[in-house]
Amino acid sequence: MTQHGERTKVLHVPVSELQIHPRAQRSIIKSRLAAMRAAFSLAKIGMLAAVNYAIRGKNGPWIVDGQHRVVILKELLPGNQLVKVQVHLDVTDDAGAAELFLGLNDAAPVSTFAKFLNAVIAKHPAAIGVTRILKEFELDVQPGKASGHICCVSALQKLYLHDDGKSLRRTLAVITRSWGTSADAMEGKVLEGMGIVVVKYDGKFDEGTLVRKLSKYPGGAANLLGAARGMLRYSRKPVAYCVAKVVLDLYNQGRSTGRMPELPPSISARPKRAPAIGAPSVVPGPAAPGPGPRP
Repeated sequence: MTQHGERTKVLHVPVSELQIHPRAQRSIIKSRLAAMRAAFSLAKIGMLAAVNYAIRGKNGPWIVDGQHRVVILKELLPGNQLVKVQVHLDVTDDAGAAELFLGLNDAAPVSTFAKFLNAVIAKHPAAIGVTRILKEFELDVQPGKASGHICCVSALQKLYLHDDGKSLRRTLAVITRSWGTSADAMEGKVLEGMGIVVVKYDGKFDEGTLVRKLSKYPGGAANLLGAARGMLRYSRKPVAYCVAKVVLDLYNQGRSTGRMPELPPSISARPKRAPAIGAPSVVPGPAAPGPGPRP
């Protein structure tokens, strides 16, 4: 029996022995658990996907697809109840487990954030490249708002793919030199808007001047984002575009020479090739629609 080109073996495992892989997973979503709990049916659980190698000295099988089902099974069924588990025999490390997770969830509604974290574990070049640049600025991909944390992985990936990280590095340099690594500075729309300026006006503005003006902006990144959101009332442009417009106007303020030209009516920091979060090193096109695996 094979799946994704790998040898597999089906086991009947007691519910009490089901273990969720500690790394190759998504975050638990409480609303999904509630929905599954309300409509629980053992017949609809299906087969769980797993790997079987030692992690921290403990053997598997380790579930890499179906952790919500595992939580529900442990809640509602006795520990000796047997369930079907498909073990992927060729997966022998965390990188392979993360790759399996991404493949199984290619068409499923897994968050971009979860796919990115698994792409890092699987050592996908773009994800590793983003992570390496973030470390240069003492930043870490983490959920939630906190100093030194950043979670807008889609924006990070798009900027990285534009030119293999040059625009991402320069965008982060402008932001961190202006406002440090505060939570407000690491807002996704701030990154996207600044990325638009860096990509559109690459080499056409003085970075030191822009940093000096941004660092003196009253209220910092939070108020600049607020000003951009205020533009939505009359401009009907995306927030990131409005952030770029505020930055551009600030840079040009008081300058008679060396002004940056106006933004075109529509622009974004689009990558030169498709985003590859959770994709192999050769970036594919959009996945064909499909039912995907169960949560």
